[in-house]
Amino acid sequence: MSDKELGPRKAPRQKRAQVTVEAILQATAQLLIQHGYRKTSTNRIAQRAGVSVGSLYQYFPNRDAIVVALFEDLAHKQMQVFEDSVADLLEPRGREIPLSDAVRGLIGAILATRTVEPDLSRILLEEVGWTEHVNLVDEWTQRATTLVATALRHPDAQEEMRALDADFAASMIVQAGFGVLYGPRSEALIADPRFEEELCLLITCYLKPRGAGEGTS
Repeated sequence: MSDKELGPRKAPRQKRAQVTVEAILQATAQLLIQHGYRKTSTNRIAQRAGVSVGSLYQYFPNRDAIVVALFEDLAHKQMQVFEDSVADLLEPRGREIPLSDAVRGLIGAILATRTVEPDLSRILLEEVGWTEHVNLVDEWTQRATTLVATALRHPDAQEEMRALDADFAASMIVQAGFGVLYGPRSEALIADPRFEEELCLLITCYLKPRGAGEGTS
């Protein structure tokens, strides 16, 4: 299926059209969570949304285009949560922040994205998994990397970090962090009580001067 077939047919401009599209998206999310991807059809979506199938097809060419729209809506919400969390970390605090605490704040921001509609997120990633068709994925990654690079350039972090390129290090952290959190076996890892602490240690050791142990300032 081409990306063109996975895009919406037209953008809703009037209030009534926006309400219809939102109803279609909400109905699709509910059906995906309750019945899974295979049993979610356009007929079921239209019935749940309280619209005709013809109205649905005015905005989306098929079921998969609706699913991609859900992906993108979820990505927007997750990005907002991440940006808000990192913004709190970058706020002036009037005291030095140890590198380990800064890393813990970044990991906390990444973990916070999983609190956004977790059931829908799980279904979309595990049963559908078409992130290559979601236009926001690259933008999401770039914005996250830019924010992390800004945090790494903070004077408090610089004092404890080894000499490295902040942009490159930020890319490594984002790819590693989100790769672990949204990978195929992420649920089992995250359920382990050691997960967050070990992930923080992994990234802290990457950033510190070579040979510096955990807790070394």
